[in-house]
Amino acid sequence: MSLNPEEIGAGYQVFTSDGEAEFGAVREIFPDSLLINIENAGDFRIPAEAVEAVHFKKVIVDCSKL
Repeated sequence: MSLNPEEIGAGYQVFTSDGEAEFGAVREIFPDSLLINIENAGDFRIPAEAVEAVHFKKVIVDCSKL
C-alpha cells in the first residue's frame, strides 16, 4: 500500500478507532509510512499497511499491524 500525501496532511490527528481518543499527530508522510509524534514519547513510524482510514483530518490505524 502507498500513502497519498494529498489525502493525509501534517497535523492530522491519529486514532486507534473512530471513537477513541487521539494518541498522536502526523509529522511527515512517506509513500510507505507515516511519521507521527506521540506527546511525551517522541516520533514513530507507522507502516502504510496499518492505516485503515483517513477522513475529517483523522488517521485511523489498526494497532495489530503496528
